[in-house]
Formats: sequence, C-alpha cells, structure tokens
Amino acid sequence: MPYIQSGDVKLHYRDSGEGYPLLFGHGFFMDSEMFAPQLRALNPTHRVLAWDAREHGDTEAPDTPFTYWDQAGDALGLLDALELPSAVIGGMSQGGFIALRMALLAPERVRALILIDTEAHPCSAPDRDSYRALFAQWGLCGPVADLAVPLAGQLIGEPALEQVWIDRWRARTGRSIQLAARCLLDREDIREQIAAITCPTLLIRGSEDRAIAAERMDFLSEAMPNATEVVTIAGAAHAPNLTHPGPVNDAISSFLHEHRI
Repeated sequence: MPYIQSGDVKLHYRDSGEGYPLLFGHGFFMDSEMFAPQLRALNPTHRVLAWDAREHGDTEAPDTPFTYWDQAGDALGLLDALELPSAVIGGMSQGGFIALRMALLAPERVRALILIDTEAHPCSAPDRDSYRALFAQWGLCGPVADLAVPLAGQLIGEPALEQVWIDRWRARTGRSIQLAARCLLDREDIREQIAAITCPTLLIRGSEDRAIAAERMDFLSEAMPNATEVVTIAGAAHAPNLTHPGPVNDAISSFLHEHRI
C-alpha cells in the first residue's frame, strides 16, 4: 500500500489513472475506500487519488490533538511528496471541511473543489452533545450493533453497503477515534472566510442526508463566488458518491469538462 510522510504523519493513500490529479478526502468513520467508485470511473481521464485522514484507515499519526487545518497541511504534504503543484480537491463531509481549509491555506494549489455533503458551519450544540455521547460509548464498547447499525444507516443509507462498513469498523476495534472526534466537534466557524475561495466549486448533496442540512450547503452556493447550485442526488443519504456513484460521477465529469480540467 502506498504511503508518504507528511511531517510527522505516515499518510496512506490510493492512486489510480493518469491525467490531471483529483484528490479526495473521506468522511468521519470512513476511509479512502469510500472513493473506490470514483477511482474506477474517473481514472480513464484523470489521475484519481484518495487519502486516509488521521485516526482513520491506514494512516499513522502521533497521539496528539490536531485540527482540520493540520489535516489540510497533511493533504498538501501529499501533493508535495507526489510533486503535484496543484489538483482538484474533493471531500465528503469532514473531507470537505479539510478541502475548504486547503483552498484557504494554499489557493494556488487548488484548481477546483468538489464538495459532497459538507459545510463551513461549526458543529451545532445539539449535534455536539449527541455525537459526544456516541463517541464516548464507542470508546467504551466499540462498534456494537446498538451503535453501529444506526450510525451506518445515517452515514450510508443502503443496507448491503452498511454491513460492509460495519464489518470494517469491527475489524479496527481498539483504535481510538477520540482525537478525531475532538477535531470534528470543536471545529471553528469559517463562514466569514469562504467568500475568499474563488476557484470553481461543485456542490453535491444526498436528498436524504440527515447529517448536513440542505440550507448549510445552500449557504456554500450563495457565499462562494464560483460555486454551482447544489446538485441533489435523489434517494441518497450522507455518502452519495458511495451509494449512488453513477449520478455523482456524471456530475463530476460534467463539471470537469465544463472547466476544461
């Protein structure tokens, strides 16, 4: 499996195809495997990469607190190690939190953004309370059915795939998610900053997403100067690129073609 060293992080990534690079970051509790449909579909025309965030997948990182700004630095370090001066940066949920910060930190490295079920808002107080309770139980009990089944339903929303990911979570029992949880729950509000992001931006949302409210993605469409209207994927939950890859890949391909990328 390919790894690069980005600072003190041994970062695992997937790499497929040739052409202008697309780099995808996954959501919380997921890993780079969730972008397998994009690696398969888009690699005839583009080099498609996906990476594992800290405390997810096969990436190895120090046991110290971190932020989404730090993880934006991790992803920029991956571009450096692969000698890629720029890329289209994609992200689902927390991967989008990171992508937005990459565009703020290094706009010259971000040719365009693909944001899937994500937001610039901070975690709301009710969500913070409910997720903190979930993470505490997960830390004590691991991915037992009472926790994993409802979570998989919210994140994925397709029974056959839900079991695949529950099995992946159970295979990783014993690995901590507490620092990643702190990063998620304590993320700051960047709504006032995103008007500075001027690159072309594709927005995609599952119609049945219960994690990111529709109005939060509408805010991105209104606040970012070169963002599309939100492309809604009918019947999809929080991970449409995984559960409904056909319409998502079509939207991405059309966006790339429109911008001659």
